[in-house]
Amino acid sequence: MKLWRIVLVLIVIAVGQQFLPGGEGPRRPPVEDSPRNVPAQPSRPGEPRPGIVIQGGAKQTDATGTAFAVTTQGPLLTAAHVTDGCERVGVLANERARNPNVARGVLTHPVADAALIEVNHRGPPLPLGDDRALRRGDDGFSFGYPRARPGAVHGTLMARDTAKRDEGGGTFPVLVWADADRDPENDLPLSGLSGGPVLDRNGRLVGILVAGSERRGVFMSTTMAPVRDLLVQGNVTPDAGAVAEPIPINGFGRYGERLRDNLSVAFAVCRVARGPSRRG
Repeated sequence: MKLWRIVLVLIVIAVGQQFLPGGEGPRRPPVEDSPRNVPAQPSRPGEPRPGIVIQGGAKQTDATGTAFAVTTQGPLLTAAHVTDGCERVGVLANERARNPNVARGVLTHPVADAALIEVNHRGPPLPLGDDRALRRGDDGFSFGYPRARPGAVHGTLMARDTAKRDEGGGTFPVLVWADADRDPENDLPLSGLSGGPVLDRNGRLVGILVAGSERRGVFMSTTMAPVRDLLVQGNVTPDAGAVAEPIPINGFGRYGERLRDNLSVAFAVCRVARGPSRRG
């Protein structure tokens, strides 16, 4: 057999081993290589999807959200749409408290859905992580106050995509997570968990939760880039001594309880002029 025919046969065999059943196939790709706009389930009308426009602006009613600490005593991070359009922004120890620690102001990221609540808050800080190390299928956890009640969600990373805060705004990268489990277990919207931290399996911050589907399916978070931008702009130095603890998949709800109890995660409130309250 001529040499070129032998080479051709070897190439065909090598390619076939990659795709035939029983072949090892390619390794799991980094999430940067994953397909864009991949829903966790068949999409339904009205469901947020990658590339979503996150509405902020003026609010007609009071609203609530979640915020969290990255320094022992100082400002808290949250989502920009939690604080957009508020006459006053405050932080409470929990959903039952009545006297908020009122913020001096809010520093909002120019593009991403992220904000820094300028308030003196005492609570153990969350350690910073690196979302660039995440791969498709990795675990992520968010803790806070969905629907103004204590709660948590566990997700698995699906893809990276982009979002924008309003129709005319610029886009920013987001991580798209498949909703895997919740505490307490329910299929209700995650509204109110906006602004909560998203932590990796080792308990390190990898983003801020900014959106979730109307029906249970997916949720999205920022990357760490806007977090670091805000800390620089606000002259905030994250606590280098913040301790990271692995999050148990079967006990992530109790892990979240501890973060709320020690005030690493706080209840954020937005006050407008007048009107009934709603969950942000």
